[in-house]
Amino acid sequence: MTGPLGRVRAVLAAAGINLGGAELADALWLAARLPTGAAAPLARALAAVPASQPSHEPSQGLPGPAARPRDEAPAVHAHAAPPAPRTPGPGGEPGRAARTGPGSAEPTRLPAPRLPSQQLELGRALRPLKRSVPGMFARELDEAATAAARADTGVAYVVDRPAQERWLRLVLVVDSGVSMQLWPNRVRALRSVLERGGIFLEVRTVALARALSRPYADLADPTGRTMILVITDGTGTGWADGRVRRLLEHMARLGPTAVVHTLPRRMWPGTHLAADTWHVTQDRRGAPNVTWTVTHPVLPGTPLPVGHTPIPILEMAPPSLAAWAGSLTTACRPTPLPLWTPQLPAGALTPRPATSVIDFRRSASRDAYRLAAHLAAYSPVTIPVMRLVHACLPGADDPAPLAEVLLGGLLQQMDAGGMPAFEFRPDARYLLLEAVPTAELVETGRRVAERIADLVGRSSDFPAWITSPAEGKLDQGAVPFARIEAGSAERPGITQPSPAPLPEPQARALPREQPRRDEPYFYLSYVREDNEEMEDVRQFYEDLQAELVRLGSDLEAAPPFSDLELRPGEEWLTVLSRKIGHARTLVVLYSPALFHSHWAGREWAFFEERLREHREQTGEAARSLIPVLWTPLPDGLPYAVRHLTYVDVPTGLRRLTRRDPDAYHRAVRRVAAAVRDAAETYRLPASETRLDAVQEAFPGDDH
Repeated sequence: MTGPLGRVRAVLAAAGINLGGAELADALWLAARLPTGAAAPLARALAAVPASQPSHEPSQGLPGPAARPRDEAPAVHAHAAPPAPRTPGPGGEPGRAARTGPGSAEPTRLPAPRLPSQQLELGRALRPLKRSVPGMFARELDEAATAAARADTGVAYVVDRPAQERWLRLVLVVDSGVSMQLWPNRVRALRSVLERGGIFLEVRTVALARALSRPYADLADPTGRTMILVITDGTGTGWADGRVRRLLEHMARLGPTAVVHTLPRRMWPGTHLAADTWHVTQDRRGAPNVTWTVTHPVLPGTPLPVGHTPIPILEMAPPSLAAWAGSLTTACRPTPLPLWTPQLPAGALTPRPATSVIDFRRSASRDAYRLAAHLAAYSPVTIPVMRLVHACLPGADDPAPLAEVLLGGLLQQMDAGGMPAFEFRPDARYLLLEAVPTAELVETGRRVAERIADLVGRSSDFPAWITSPAEGKLDQGAVPFARIEAGSAERPGITQPSPAPLPEPQARALPREQPRRDEPYFYLSYVREDNEEMEDVRQFYEDLQAELVRLGSDLEAAPPFSDLELRPGEEWLTVLSRKIGHARTLVVLYSPALFHSHWAGREWAFFEERLREHREQTGEAARSLIPVLWTPLPDGLPYAVRHLTYVDVPTGLRRLTRRDPDAYHRAVRRVAAAVRDAAETYRLPASETRLDAVQEAFPGDDH
């Protein structure tokens, strides 16, 4: 292909988009019909995204970033909430890590998981409604009557009859409550069966808010051949103040009316759609609700309370829908159905931050409590992210735990770039994180990343914000819900974060804002007495790294260091000197043996000297030295370290590794939080001093 079209195909091919002739024709046809100008939806969306600044050429004398091969592209972090605007202090804060602002994230869209839709089962459950009756207007040829008339009379004329048509029309009213976003696949599957299954003569879909704002006559059908079916979660204001009840009672006088509840029945009492089971008998097929005979299932002589119109509440499950469809198509036979029990008007049900974790644990299912603990690790989260995390846990086929968490009272709603997001209260988040081992949370994070990689290439469903791990977090405390590896991040549908521009040349030395591989995230200082203790230290070293990864720390760019990392043949003194001279933080495991070790004393003194230089340069005391009580100290702390607070575990952290794993993991989380805060906040001056040239901090210290 030559000419302009050939040039277009060449440009697209250079960008990795290969289109055939028919695909290119479709794209050009669509492009000519899309709205243009500043008022177009796409232009408004792009205008709302901060434009990336043009990159600067590296000035002479300033090293520019080396070109990274495509197969070495860095992984990116996916966040549920957009960056919060930040106001920099006057002149910045020397010695502190720069907090990333709104420009550090790129908006993108990610595919959501697909749960089983049950379309086949739903179609079978609703099959009894697929009945035909003679139509009122259309006519069709009656071949048998025409042939019989010709044989009897000898005259050729046509005999017609009313054409067969489906016996009911359907008005499908869809609610837009909070938890309705939890199961779009199931709502979409039910709509597809109702609209395309050939069950009804005509299907109209109306939003519940619009149905409440229009006159009842717009939905009514005096012929009695229109069914009203509402899909809802029963948590909106219309259900609380009685408006929907009045609408449905009016419709129930004209034709069959029912409500499909998206929540499982055990959760109905917590909404405005509580129901009790009654026996329903119809005198004819498809009769309006007001003509039904309703009796108590245990006391047959007990009628429905006066003034209560029977309105069935159905689960969005094939057995419940099959029982209801069978009752509509069977006359003079009692059928047990759950009927709406009206309640006093009340306020709308929304997630309320008034439930304690203990109360939630008592009322929620085990799967819901476990899901809440996993979601707390990624707070704040949007509903699509909640669905994504839930899909990576056992029992993902049942969305009820999602609704339990969303409506359980532990979440606070916030705005995430135009869509609702939810965050756990700090006290609830802390307690929930203690309910699940760190290793399980890390494994779930890995599964989420793998699920996104598997889904990339499908239609993009929900917005997210992509950041580079080297550029930090969107906001203080923000935790990414997935780490997307380079191979997946470069596939269509995921936007790579724009590279940050190089700073203008300065007369002074440039601060090291980005982590380097020779700048350990933390340096672990300890002294072991036997091989068994070394294994405990190794376990703590690995658990601390796992917890930091869960918190979003990029340990690949700045790997932690311990002498456990030393390999045979290395000059250990040179390696230790370089690592502790560039480490961001120092984690020290207090033990009696540590305070009698010359090398541990030198490591302490070496790092304290770097802290002193930082304090002299910035006027700020960095909290980058993090002591942890590893084993009890019978003689107390040496004088040289008493000025520092430490992570105090009454029995020592080592003893908890076997006796109380839950308490051990809580302590590891405390250490990881302190390490992450210091590593992301402070930049200590590097030192090239050799470790053996440093005077130890506590030689023969007087305890």
